[in-house]
Parts: sequence; structure tokens; C-alpha cells
Amino acid sequence: YNDDTIASRPHDNPDLYGQVTQACYTFLGPVATTWFRFIDSGQIAKWPTLRDQFDIIYLPAARYLRPEITAKLHAFVKSGGTLICSDPEAFQTDLWGNDTSHWRTATFGVTVEAASPARHIQPTAAAKIQSLPIHGPAFRLTPQKPVEILATFDDGTPAITSHKLGTGRAVLFASHLFWPTHVAEPQWRAFFQWFVPHMGTPDSFDIWNFKLPENLIWQEPPQHGSCLTNNRVVWRDDRP
Repeated sequence: YNDDTIASRPHDNPDLYGQVTQACYTFLGPVATTWFRFIDSGQIAKWPTLRDQFDIIYLPAARYLRPEITAKLHAFVKSGGTLICSDPEAFQTDLWGNDTSHWRTATFGVTVEAASPARHIQPTAAAKIQSLPIHGPAFRLTPQKPVEILATFDDGTPAITSHKLGTGRAVLFASHLFWPTHVAEPQWRAFFQWFVPHMGTPDSFDIWNFKLPENLIWQEPPQHGSCLTNNRVVWRDDRP
């Protein structure tokens, strides 16, 4: 939960970074049935090291990061950890606007260029998954070091790369694959059910095998009287 990046949103802007974080939770939890814990920027800044606590870290939002946090994530990979980042603009600047993209190249082995017109992703044949539609912006990844290509766009450029660094690996997506509209699409759910255990995360935890009893699910209460204009609406979760 990268609060450095999430806190960058003006209150009247679309909540992109919050939404991709929520989608990451859904894909890792109910979809891929893994069990995980949240960590935030303050904890990473405080802890001397990450590798003694974690094997795999998912980073759904990473455009802005304090330099010391970027350095610790880099060190986490070098010491054997797996860093999976779904933000193609990861490590773009620090909190003061200074360019820190050299950390992105050093960690993920690629440079990120202008937006790509790609609209579909084709995972590697091992995934046995059909073409995946993308609804968010896509970027062009140019490898600067040897990287493994885990998926490509429909124009043949890399969509997911994996860079070996030290004894670990850093995986970068060229588009926000943790996109809210992807959550409901069967092909995306099938992809993450393959991808997450392929990255080494245990899955099939029984804690996700539950269904809320009907009596706990909110139902619209009966309304008294009549609406003369026949335009009454229920306002729920800030939406009519």
C-alpha cells in the first residue's frame, strides 16, 4: 500500500492509484485465493531490511516513492526477493519531483517510453490463456538488460518483463493490469489464477471459501407513502 503515491491524488481527480490497489487485493485474495499482509511506505522506511520478512512483494502503485524506499525495494530484489510491480511509471520521481527513473532501469532492466496503442496482451504459451483486453493506458518497455518476456502486446512489444537482479527478480507490467474493469472479466481472472502461483505465491487458502448469509446482505427497506413524480432513487455508497 504505497501511500506516497496514493496521497498524490488531488481530491477531485479520479482515484487511479486507489483503484489499482483495491483491484490488486481482489486478484490476490478472492480470485487467486492467496493470503497476504499489507505493508506501507512508513513501515518500509522504518525496517532495516525487507528480505528477512518477505519473499514476494506486490506493488500496484509506485510512481512516487521516497528515495530510501526505492533503494530498499531494489536491495530486496538483489538479496533474493521477488518484486511484482503493475505500475509502468514506477520509480518515476521522488516526493519532490526529482527524476528517479534510473532506479527503474536498474531494478526492472527496462526504460519506459511514450504510451503504446496496444489494446490486447498475449501471455506466454505456458499460461495457456487467451488474449487479454486492456482498458487502461499502455506504455512501451525497452529492455536495457537481459529480461524474460512473460507476455507481449498485440504489436509484439513487451507487456510483462522479468529481470534477474542479484539472486532475485523484478517483474514489471507495461500497463496497469490491476485495473478495476479487469476484475470482472473471466480471462483476466484465469490469467491471475495462473500468474500468482507461477510467481511462487501459495494459493488455494480455504479462508476465501465463504458466502455471506442472505440476512447479512443489505436489502432496500420498504418505503412508506408514494413518490408523486415516480423518480425516487436509493443513494448507496455515494451513488444513486
